[in-house]
Amino acid sequence: MPGASPAAHASPSPADLRADGLRLFRQGQYEAALARFRAAETVFREQGDAGMATEMLNNQGVVHRLRRRWPEARQALQAAADGFAALDDPGRQGQALANLGDVHAARKERRQAAALYGQAAALLAQAGDPVRQSQVLRAMSLDQLRRGGVWAAISLMERSLAIRPRLGLGGWLFRWLLRLALRLLSGGA
Repeated sequence: MPGASPAAHASPSPADLRADGLRLFRQGQYEAALARFRAAETVFREQGDAGMATEMLNNQGVVHRLRRRWPEARQALQAAADGFAALDDPGRQGQALANLGDVHAARKERRQAAALYGQAAALLAQAGDPVRQSQVLRAMSLDQLRRGGVWAAISLMERSLAIRPRLGLGGWLFRWLLRLALRLLSGGA
């Protein structure tokens, strides 16, 4: 258009696409969010930002998981985990593996979920991310409980609370109760 500024025709930046995708995701507009994440992935790759492109794959996998598109979720999340491993980014690799564990847990594939959660927790510990590590340990605890492993579930929940940087009064009380339950289950007094 004559007289139009070049900015009027400029494509959105990958950061804008990402931010828009996250906003849409929070609003529950998953398909629109997925389109933004795909577009952002493409532009990040074109710009040579493998880390952010891989993060967009992880986001796509989460959307697919919520939409119950299991093969697409697995493919995107495994690609994200592999990409973060190649980038030597244990924190984001752990997040991707935890998300992949959630896919397996939702499919009642408990062994695969437990293995992925275990890998994710170890990577998040290596990355120094106690908050996310605690979240993964809680997910492992719930998975153990669903499998009938009450002892393991209680132990994992206690570990989850032990590594959290800040526990409120309720958290401390819950942790004390878990420790009491562990002592009673192990025959201690």
